[in-house]
Amino acid sequence: MKVTVVIPAKNRENTIERAINSVLLQKGNFSIEIIVVDDASIDNTVFKVKELIQQHSEISLIQNKQSVGGAAARNIGARQATGDYIAFLDSDDEWLENHLQKKIELIKVSNAAGAFGAFNIVRGTQLKTLNFAVFQNMDMASYIFEKGGDARTSTFVFQKDAFMQVMFDDDLGKHQDWDLAIRFDKKFKMVFDDQRNVNMYVDGGNRMSNKNNYNASEYFLNKHKEGLSNQALYNFKLNICFNAFRTEGNSNNFKKGMNDLKALGMKSDVVHRKKYKLLSNPFYRVLLPLAFYLRRNFQ
Repeated sequence: MKVTVVIPAKNRENTIERAINSVLLQKGNFSIEIIVVDDASIDNTVFKVKELIQQHSEISLIQNKQSVGGAAARNIGARQATGDYIAFLDSDDEWLENHLQKKIELIKVSNAAGAFGAFNIVRGTQLKTLNFAVFQNMDMASYIFEKGGDARTSTFVFQKDAFMQVMFDDDLGKHQDWDLAIRFDKKFKMVFDDQRNVNMYVDGGNRMSNKNNYNASEYFLNKHKEGLSNQALYNFKLNICFNAFRTEGNSNNFKKGMNDLKALGMKSDVVHRKKYKLLSNPFYRVLLPLAFYLRRNFQ
């Protein structure tokens, strides 16, 4: 049995070796194929990967002449995969011991076609463990929109044949992982691993998931909003507003989002009430940028 691991990378000279080495350390009754898809890096990412290729024959490199984005880069790698299973790892994250073995065992014992799971957040030298909503007896859209669940790319492992029927949405600039999980769950069974076998690094705030793209968030929401409750729509739009203010301040996107919230005519639930109060009060909006700065630089 073979597992193909696809790692998209763009300007990740400082983290790509950590990501690849965490794959090479995986143990189990399988062989590993690592496909790094460089998305037109302008730093030493390619040089670092080529150095590792000289030491490890299981690594190969695809170089995009022009940047196509994370989703398309993953799909490019997937089309070259020869494994029975396919897994994805972002180039600034790392897997912990036995991540692949545990995910594959869970897929088999659950008679599923894919798995995702819990993860740790690493900021600087601090590792933070998160509490995750239980994914059980519900569809993925309800899990994400209504239960506050999460599904991240670096935790994904799929049967390759099943994944190739779904794939990432090349046109989606944000929430690519959630979009894939929702669509995959509609066609195949997906299971949740509650063991935290992945470290996600958030240093520098340069992860794609940390960057605000209001239009991409709206596109994603419109794609999946059918059947969602008004409360779920409200909660997601509130998060869009919060991210818009965090990255852009009192921008047109933020103002549009707040107007959309008012148009829904809903009240925040207990979980989101504090966030709405911060955004709707002009005094708090003055203080929030300072709070964001302190969190980024001193946590």
